[in-house]
Amino acid sequence: METSTYRGIHTSLYYTLPADAIQHIEKAIWLKITGRTDEARALYQNELSRFRDIPVMGEAWRILDKGLVDAKESNQDLDLPEYRLMALTRAMLGTRHRGEIVASADEVARTQSWLLNVPIEGYTDIQLYSAYENSEAELIPTCASSDSWSGLHELRRSLCARGMMKEANAVFRVELNRTPIEDREPVVEEFLSVLAGVLEARDRSYFEAIVRLQWANTLVMLQNVCRALEEMDRSEAAFNAFCDLYDIIDRASTPHMQSLEYEKLSCIQDPVEKLRKTEFLAGRFEKMEGSKAGSCLSDAADLANLFFKFTSDPAFQDKYFDLQARLEIYDETVSQDIADLVQHRNSLISVTLSTTVDRQQSLEWIDGFLQRHSYFTAPAILASLYKSQAMLFRSLRRMHEASEADKKVAELDTCGPSSIGGWAHYRSAPAVLPSHDPDSATREEPNDEVIDEQFFWPWRNWMRGETQTDTTTVDILWEWSLDDVAAGRLAAQDFRAMMGITDPDIKFDVSPRGVAEIAKAVGSERVDELASLIYPKSPEVTASQEAQYERICKWLMSEPPKGLREKRLFCLVMLRESRQAHFAQQNMLDRRLRELRQLLELDKILPSIIRETFPRNRASWVGAMSMTLVAQLAPVADFTGDAPSRTLLEAERWNEDALEEHLHVNDRVSYAVFQRVGAQICLMKIFRLQQLARSPGTMPESTAATTEEIKTLQAIGIRKVEESDAILSRKEINASWSDGLDSVAHRQDLTRFYGSAFTAIAAITLYLSHKEDLSTDAAGNIWSWVQKYKARSLARTIGVRSYDPPELINSIMQSTETRAMYEEMLSLKERTEDADLMARFGLHRKMDAHLERMKSTHPLLRQLVDLREATPFATSDISALEAQAGSSVVLLDWFYLPPYIANQTGQMLLFTARADMAPTMDVVPVTEADVLAWQEQHLSPPTWTRFREEKLAMPEARSKFDAMLGGLVAPLAHRTKRGEVLVLCPSSTLHRVPLHALTLTTTTTATAAKEDDGSSTFTNTATRTFEEEALIHRNPVVYTHSHSLLRSCAAAAEHARHTPRALRALFLSGIPEEAEATGYAAGRASVRDLAGGFDVLPMMDAGASKPKFLEGAVGSRLIHLHTHCNWRAGDPLNHHVEFPRVVGSTTDANREERPRLGPEDDGTNNDDEDDRPVDRLTARELFEVRLPPSTHVNMIACQGGVADVQLGDEVMGLVPALLYAGASSTVSTLWSIDDKDGAAFSRHFVDSFLRQCRKKKKKTRSGSSDTAVGFVDVAKAVRAAVGEMDATMEEPLYRWAAFVFHGFWQIPLSSTDMERLQANRP
Repeated sequence: METSTYRGIHTSLYYTLPADAIQHIEKAIWLKITGRTDEARALYQNELSRFRDIPVMGEAWRILDKGLVDAKESNQDLDLPEYRLMALTRAMLGTRHRGEIVASADEVARTQSWLLNVPIEGYTDIQLYSAYENSEAELIPTCASSDSWSGLHELRRSLCARGMMKEANAVFRVELNRTPIEDREPVVEEFLSVLAGVLEARDRSYFEAIVRLQWANTLVMLQNVCRALEEMDRSEAAFNAFCDLYDIIDRASTPHMQSLEYEKLSCIQDPVEKLRKTEFLAGRFEKMEGSKAGSCLSDAADLANLFFKFTSDPAFQDKYFDLQARLEIYDETVSQDIADLVQHRNSLISVTLSTTVDRQQSLEWIDGFLQRHSYFTAPAILASLYKSQAMLFRSLRRMHEASEADKKVAELDTCGPSSIGGWAHYRSAPAVLPSHDPDSATREEPNDEVIDEQFFWPWRNWMRGETQTDTTTVDILWEWSLDDVAAGRLAAQDFRAMMGITDPDIKFDVSPRGVAEIAKAVGSERVDELASLIYPKSPEVTASQEAQYERICKWLMSEPPKGLREKRLFCLVMLRESRQAHFAQQNMLDRRLRELRQLLELDKILPSIIRETFPRNRASWVGAMSMTLVAQLAPVADFTGDAPSRTLLEAERWNEDALEEHLHVNDRVSYAVFQRVGAQICLMKIFRLQQLARSPGTMPESTAATTEEIKTLQAIGIRKVEESDAILSRKEINASWSDGLDSVAHRQDLTRFYGSAFTAIAAITLYLSHKEDLSTDAAGNIWSWVQKYKARSLARTIGVRSYDPPELINSIMQSTETRAMYEEMLSLKERTEDADLMARFGLHRKMDAHLERMKSTHPLLRQLVDLREATPFATSDISALEAQAGSSVVLLDWFYLPPYIANQTGQMLLFTARADMAPTMDVVPVTEADVLAWQEQHLSPPTWTRFREEKLAMPEARSKFDAMLGGLVAPLAHRTKRGEVLVLCPSSTLHRVPLHALTLTTTTTATAAKEDDGSSTFTNTATRTFEEEALIHRNPVVYTHSHSLLRSCAAAAEHARHTPRALRALFLSGIPEEAEATGYAAGRASVRDLAGGFDVLPMMDAGASKPKFLEGAVGSRLIHLHTHCNWRAGDPLNHHVEFPRVVGSTTDANREERPRLGPEDDGTNNDDEDDRPVDRLTARELFEVRLPPSTHVNMIACQGGVADVQLGDEVMGLVPALLYAGASSTVSTLWSIDDKDGAAFSRHFVDSFLRQCRKKKKKTRSGSSDTAVGFVDVAKAVRAAVGEMDATMEEPLYRWAAFVFHGFWQIPLSSTDMERLQANRP
C-alpha cells in the first residue's frame, strides 16, 4: 500500500482496516491538524467507536496491554510489525504512566535485536517509529561516518528519497535535537532545500512551517531573539499559505499555531508581559485541551514563583500555587503522565521548603500519591519523591522519619537513574528577571563537561546536615589522587606529600597494577588519617598539617583531566563546606571563618550547574559568616576595644548580606533566623554604647547623643525580632496536624531547632536595654513576649483539638456575616476530611487563607481562631476569663531573663496582669542561683537520712524558704488584693518551687473566708488578723504552664457548662491491701470513705487494675487516684502512676520508714530492674487517652506534678499529658508525700467540694441568665484543704505545700449530680 498519500502514521497497517474506517481516520487526523478537535473526537466516539483509542496515556496503555494479551491468547505472531509496534508503544507509555522501567528496557532490547540487521534504506514506517519511539534508547542505526548520530542523517535522507516526507520530518525532529546546537543551521537549510524540491506546494508549506518553528526554538536557546522572531514569522507565513489553500478559518486553534504562540513566549523580554501572556495562553489551551496547556501552566507557575522571590508579594505566591493545582489536574486527567506529575510536585515542594506553612500539606500529598499510584515503580522518579519527603521531614525536625525516607532513597538509588528521559512540560528558558549576582556574567561556563545528576547523589545529605558528606569526600579524594598517579598527572612525591605518606618502604609503580598495590599497602588506615587531617578534633593543628591540607585544595584547583573540572570544583566545595561545618561543631571559630572565606571566593568561579543544583550555597555561607562572628563575641565582656568593634561591624555587614541572600532564594525561615541575629547585633551595639557612655570623661552632650542612638538601635532590633517571630510562629503552628505525643514532640523539636525562645529573650532584652525610659506600653509589650515564650508547643497542640465554646458560637451565629464565615470554615474542614490525601493540599491552603480572613474580619471570629491556634494571651482575654469565672482574676508571670553578655547576671522578672489594664513589671531580688540552691538543699540533697525531702519536714524549713525565695512574691502585697484568684505561671527552675507557700507580708486585716453556705474555709471560724501569711491562705491559687494553655482549659469547662455530662466520680487506690500493715492504711481508707460520699464503689486491689481504670476514666469527670508515682529526671514521658497487677504475688517490703506514695529514687533506679507486680500508666500513654470535657483529676501520688522543663518553658510530664488528654484541671504534688498527708488533703478537698454542690445561676458574658447549672470551684477546695492542713500556719512545708492545682478552677455540674451530692453531704 502506498503510504505517502496519507496524513496518518503507521499507514502501512491500514490494510488491516476497512476502507470506510481509513477514510474516517484520515478525516479525523485532518480535523485535528486544522484545529477542529471536537469534530475529530466525535468521529472517534461515533463512526470509529469500534476502533476508538482514547488519546490519554493511561487508557492507551490499558488498551494496548489488553490487545497484546488477547493476541497472545489467540496465538498471533507477536513478531509481526503491528504487534512489535504495539509492544514498544505500550512499554514507552508504561514508562511515563506506570514507571515500568524494567519492562521498557526489555522491550527496547527486543526492538534493537529486531532492527539489528535492517539496512537504513529498508526501514518501513513501522520500523522507523519503533526505532525512535524512545529517542533515549539510541535505536537509530549508525553508518560508517564518525560523526555523532550520523545514522539519523542517513535515515532521513533515505526517507526523503523514497518520498516518505512525514516520516522524514519525524526523524528530522530527533536529528536536530541530537545535533550540537551550534551546528544545527546547515542541517535545517539542507532539509528545507530537500522539501522545496520534493513536495507539492500545498504540503511544502505545511512542512516548512514545522521546520522553521523548530529552527526558531534553537535560535531562542542560542539567545538570538531577533532571528528567532524572523523564523517564527516565516513559519506563520508558511502555515497561513497552507491554510489558504484549504480554506482553514480558525487557525488559532490548530496545533501548529498553538506551538507557535507558545514559542513566541520565549522572545518576550518584559517579565510582566511574559507572565500575563503565558497565563492567558494557559487558560485558552486548557479550554481546548491543547497539547501546550501543560507547558504553559508550568512556565507560568515558574514565572509567578520568580516574581514572588523578587517582590515578596504574596499574590504571586498564591498565583503560583493556583497554577500548580491546575497543572496537577492536567497531568492526572489530560496527559496522565505520572512522571511529569512527580516532577512538578517536586518543584512545588522546593517552594514549600522555603515557606513557613505548606510542608505538612506536602507530606500529606506524598502519602496520597504513594497510595493512589502504588503501581508506579520508576526508581529514579520515586527516589526523587522520597528525597523531597526526607527534606520535608528534616525541615520539620522529624529526624527519625527523615532517616526512614533516606533508606528508601538509598534502596531506589541502587537501581540507577531511570530511562524516562526529559520532562514533557519542562524547558530551560533564558532568565526573564535580572540576575541577583553582579558577578554572574563573568563566571566561567565550561562546555566540555556534563555532570550527570548521579554524581551529586552521595552529597545530597549535605543539605541535610549529615556526616556522610565527610566520608564521601575523603573516599573520592583518595580515589581521584590514585587515578592521577596512575595517569601520570600527579607525581609520586606530590602524592606522598599530599597524603602524608612518609614510609620509605612504600614504592611507587605508576602502572595500574602498581597503583592498586599502593592502595593495598597503604590500607584503610591512610584513609582514616586523611579524614583526621581534614576534620581534626583538636584545635592544635600543626603548620605541616595545614600545609598538607592546602596541597589537597591546590591539587583540586589545578588543571584537571578534560571533562573533570566541574566535578573537582564541586568536590572542593564539599571539602571546604564539610570542614567548616566540622569546625562549627568543634567550636573552632577562627578556622571556620577561614574556610567560609575560601568558599565565598570559590563561589565566584563555580559553574552554573553547581549553582543551580545547590542554589542556597552562597546564602548559607554568608549567614554562617555572620553567625560565627557573633559567636566570637559571646565571651566578650568589654565591647569598647578596637577588636570587638571591628568584629561587630563585620558581623553586621555579613548579616545584612545574609538577609538579602535568603530573600533572594526565598528562604523565609533562614531569613527569620538572621533577623534575630541582627537583633542580637543591635543589642551588642547598645551594650557597647552604654559601656562607652560610662567611661571616665564622657561629656553630657555625648551622653544625650548616645541615648538617642540607643533608642534607634532598640527600635531597629525590636522590628527585627517582631518580623522573625511572625515567620517562625506560622511555621510552628503548621508543624504538625497529628494528634497525641507526636504533635507535641514535632512542635517542640522545631521550636528548639529554630531557637524560637531566643527570639523572645532577644525582644525582652531589647526592651530592657534602656530601663531609664521604660514606659507602661513597653512593660505591656514585654509581658506579651513572655506569653509567646511559654509552653507554646503544648498549648498549640491542645488548641488544635480544643472545644468551640457554645456561648461564643451562639454569638457568632447571631450575625449574618460571622455565621457565614464560620459555616464556610466548617464546610472546608468537612471537605478536607472527605477528600483523598492528594486533593487536600489546595483545601488546606484555602482553610489557612480563610482563617486569616476570619481573624481580620470580626473580634468573635478572631477569638475562635486564637483558641484553636493557642495565640498568646492578651490582657483583653482576662475579661472573658473573669466573666466565665465570676470573680476577679490576676495573672502572674515569673520570667527568668538570662544574661546576654559575659559577666552579667540574669534577672528574675515578675509580671502582674489584670483585665483591661497595662501589665506591671517588677524585678525581684532573687536569682536563679538562689532557686537552684534551695532545690538542692531541700528537694534533691546529695545525702539524706530517712527520705530525700526530709529537710522540708523540719520546723525551720518555712523561715529558710521565705528568707531564700520570699522576694519572688513580695511585690504581690501591693499588686494584688485578698481573695482575688491568682493564676501563677512559673518559669524555668520555678516550676519545682511551691510559690503558693511563700509568706506574703501585708498590713490588712483578714477574715476567714466563708463559703456560700455560711460555713468557714477553716475549722476555726474566728476572724483573725494576719501580718504574715502564705500566699494560698490569702488568695485562691491556680498554676498554669502558660496562660494560652489556661484558655484551652477554660474553653473545655465552658463547653461542658452547656451540656454537662454526668460526673461519674472514680476513686481508685493503687496501694495493695498488704501494704496497710506497713503504713499505707490511711490512703486506702480515704478512698473507701470518699467514694461513699459520691455513691460509687471504690476501685481497689483486683478492681483497680490499669485496664479497668482506663475503661472508667473515659466516662468520668472526677478522677481521684491515690497511688504510687515515679518520676525520673530526663525521662518525662516515662513519668507514671502505678496500678496493682493482679497476679497473686505480694509487693516488696517497704524500704522506707515513712509510707510515701512513690518508690525511692536516688537517680540510678531503672524501671527494668523494678520487679514489683504493678502496671504503669505513663505520660506517653496518656497522650492516647481522651477524657470528657471539664474533667478534674486528683493525683495523690509522689511527684505527680513534677515536669521536665526545657528552653521556652516547654514542659513534659504527667500533668501536661493529662491536660492534653482532656482534663481541665489537676491536683498533683511537687515532691514525695506521706500517705497520711495525702489522705488528709483528700478528705478536706472532698469536704469542700461537697459543700459547694448547690444549685446556682450562672451568668453569661452578656449578662443574661443561662440554663441553671451548678459548679464547683476547685481552687477554693484546694485552698480549703491546705488551710485545714496548715491551720496553725506553722506546719512544716512537707505536709501541705506539695499540693498544687493546675488548670481552670470551675467544674460545671448537672442539676442531678448537684442534688445527689448535696443529699450525701454530712
